[in-house]
Amino acid sequence: MDIRGVHTCWIILVLVGKSGWCNIAVNKPTYSSTDYDGKSSSSHAVDGNLDAVRSHSSCFTSSAASPWWMVDLQGNYRITGVTIQRRSDGYQYRLRDLAIVAFREDPQQNPSADIIPCTEKTGTLGAMDTLPCDQPIVARFVKIHYLPIFTEILTLCEVQISGDVCSRDTTKCFSTSVDIVNGMYLVVDSTDKRIVNDSTLSYCSNKCYREKNCYGFNYNLASKTCELALKTPTQIVSDAGFVYSVMPSCFLYCNGHSVNIC
Repeated sequence: MDIRGVHTCWIILVLVGKSGWCNIAVNKPTYSSTDYDGKSSSSHAVDGNLDAVRSHSSCFTSSAASPWWMVDLQGNYRITGVTIQRRSDGYQYRLRDLAIVAFREDPQQNPSADIIPCTEKTGTLGAMDTLPCDQPIVARFVKIHYLPIFTEILTLCEVQISGDVCSRDTTKCFSTSVDIVNGMYLVVDSTDKRIVNDSTLSYCSNKCYREKNCYGFNYNLASKTCELALKTPTQIVSDAGFVYSVMPSCFLYCNGHSVNIC
């Protein structure tokens, strides 16, 4: 059964008792330990294809010493649970004793990124098991790996994640004020910044604060030009013509829930 055309809420989940459940992982970027045979890409686990026969190239499989799989949700979400579909053509006993963890930063780029536990599952998994997080978590990257007590080939035929998109909550922060640093400049790639002309410093600050992915901003004192930094800067350099500021982390607002991530 191939439902690749569905992008958010999967109607098919009504058939397995999850009516109203919304999948935020479908077709998102994925990463993993080594592919078992070149026919089991990590992307197969979020392609919307519920065919659980591994030979049909619909599953991810890795035989690495410590196999793992991870999805980038491409934004912070309030995550409530993960549904995992195992293979249906044998070796079902292999999928057991799993840990599900999450990160707000890419652990491949930042190995010291904080680990946010979702849950652990001891014992074997059912054909399609939903594993609720012990409590809702806010994160961008979700990773699945075996617990240390178990080493085996890892096969995931589909991974579905329930959650709500997050943005800054401008009404529930302790303060919306930002610290301005004079004579400095945030360096980001040209593709990762947005220019706002004929701006004021206060307008630039307000614009960045309400932009979901704005890390901070540069403000040119002479031209009154605002540069919104949409990713973490590669460096901060001296420049007498600029001031910069980094947005406070404060709260994220996730479908009615205000979450302090400081």
